[in-house]
Amino acid sequence: MPRMTDYDPMIGDSRRQATRVGGELGAVVAPSGALRGLALALAPTLVLAGCQPAPTAAAKLPPVVEAQTVSLVPYAPSVTLTGVVAAADTINHAFRISGRAASRLVEVGERVEAGALLAELDSVEQQADLRGAEAGLIAARAQLVQAQSNFARQEELLGRGVITRRVHDQAQEALQMAQSSVQIAEAQLASAQEALSQTQLRAKADGIVLSYNLELGQIVQAAQTVISIAADGDRDAVFNVEEALAAAYAEPPRVELSRLDRPGTVAAGVIREISPAVDARTGTVRVKVAISDTPAAFALGTPVAGTVSGAPSPAIVLPFRALIEAGDGPAVWVVDPELHTVAARPVAVKAYASDAIILSGGVDAGEIVVTSGAHLLKPGQPVTLREQTP
Repeated sequence: MPRMTDYDPMIGDSRRQATRVGGELGAVVAPSGALRGLALALAPTLVLAGCQPAPTAAAKLPPVVEAQTVSLVPYAPSVTLTGVVAAADTINHAFRISGRAASRLVEVGERVEAGALLAELDSVEQQADLRGAEAGLIAARAQLVQAQSNFARQEELLGRGVITRRVHDQAQEALQMAQSSVQIAEAQLASAQEALSQTQLRAKADGIVLSYNLELGQIVQAAQTVISIAADGDRDAVFNVEEALAAAYAEPPRVELSRLDRPGTVAAGVIREISPAVDARTGTVRVKVAISDTPAAFALGTPVAGTVSGAPSPAIVLPFRALIEAGDGPAVWVVDPELHTVAARPVAVKAYASDAIILSGGVDAGEIVVTSGAHLLKPGQPVTLREQTP
């Protein structure tokens, strides 16, 4: 039985491998001691750096705002409203007799000429009356021919002394009665023809059909408007204007018109009619503006914008963004030219434009007003100006 001290090849190899591994581990652990020494050497430096005070924050700069030097500039107040192109002359058509509608020959938007047939009523009764009048005229004319022949014969016999004057006068009276009967029959025929024509509605002028109130079979009363036509000629631009604005001008002002869909298409007009009545529902007054030499682009129904401008006068005009609210009313920031600080100044606004305000008081020419960044300021705050021209 072998002893433990005896050499075993397998055990010997294991010991040599363990010795080799231990040597490698010692090589790895050795550098860690050097790192600890380096850390100990740098520790005082890190402690001194941690004790230094933090750098102070940079001083806060005043905000940069845009400003404008107040000056008086020419300002012409203007008002723009929307309206629609309408006919200057609208003709309403109505039957002069009552009856049942038999036909309607036009539609809305259709162009018609003067005398064109628009609609008809049932004319059976009128046609019967016409035929009776024609027959009566024929009979009256036949009686007139007979009376003329009889009178001529009686006049010849009277000349020869064959008949008495009394017989001759009777023949003459019969002739006069026959002539009167013809005149009556002719008048009755004309009346029947007129009655028949009244069952037909014809256009009174060239134009465009605007509307109709007539359907087949409808009972129509005499003088009831059934068709409206816009007569050819100049057009009007019709606006609904507030009563106060309509009365603001002593003389009718000139109106600049433009199409809403094509602002470059313009025309000039002048107010020709202001309705004396106020619309109870809208509180507005209807104003008609005559379009001189109406361009073809301003057809019936075209939506338009009408602008009226007043006489220019000096005024203070500021950008809308310069306005702020201070207390109970509008105000602006006024800059002290020496201290460069701001103070709120109440102002009186004369009018509002789409992108500007027109002041009637509160600031004077030469003062500096903040026009951008006003909502970020507070009283007495210093600012840096970036001035802009008005």
